[in-house]
Amino acid sequence: MLSEGARSWEIPEPGAAAAAAAVAGTPFSGYLVLGVGHILSGWDHLAFVLALLLLATSLPEVARLVTAFTIAHSITLALATLGLVRPRSAGVEALIGFSIALVAAENAWLMSGRGLLVPVAAAALIAVFVGLAALGLGNLGALALLGLGIFSLCHFALLDRAEHPERLRAAVAFGFGLVHGFGFAGVLAEMDLPRSRLVPALLGFNLGVEASQLAVVALVWPLLRFLARVKGGRPRVAVAELGSAAICGLGLYWFVTRALG
Repeated sequence: MLSEGARSWEIPEPGAAAAAAAVAGTPFSGYLVLGVGHILSGWDHLAFVLALLLLATSLPEVARLVTAFTIAHSITLALATLGLVRPRSAGVEALIGFSIALVAAENAWLMSGRGLLVPVAAAALIAVFVGLAALGLGNLGALALLGLGIFSLCHFALLDRAEHPERLRAAVAFGFGLVHGFGFAGVLAEMDLPRSRLVPALLGFNLGVEASQLAVVALVWPLLRFLARVKGGRPRVAVAELGSAAICGLGLYWFVTRALG
């Protein structure tokens, strides 16, 4: 297995030990390191997690969000790695960008008083891409984009009426986690591993992803809680507003470039 951090492989001398190593393949720790490296270099996945954390108000809410996201992407990572489901990677990457932009825009919408601007802007953007898809442009079909538009409008409407919006946010984290899992699976799918190596590769890679993801949460969440206690929480609000705006911009960039690329 070659990666950014391991670009070469020395062919061992022939012999029984070399034959045994060849059969064993990459060790479990190798896939663990690969999972860690993938999430730490995957800025889109980290941006999604950060967008979820910016508006969280308690540790139980963080636990629900992270757990929902983890369970969801573990499911689709397993399905794709085992070859049971194989969606087009270009469409998956575009949807990952959309998920980031939507969650960050949702943060801004909740903080700004829940006006009509954000839902209308999201619907208008989707309408433009539906038109482009109808002309045969882009990596997402018109029906898929139409479904995204309906989902977005329904999500904002439900969120506006929900007595416990954090529960709905956890459901959205789960739904988009299914999409991110297909993105994670692209790394293992490209290796075309033999079936005997699929289970250890899947377990090691997924554990590496989860460990690095939890490490990021463990670093960011205490900082956000500290800012919430300083000067009446104004620094926390400023970070949430600026962070959501920046992440939304990144998500839109990734969605547009990947959907049209």
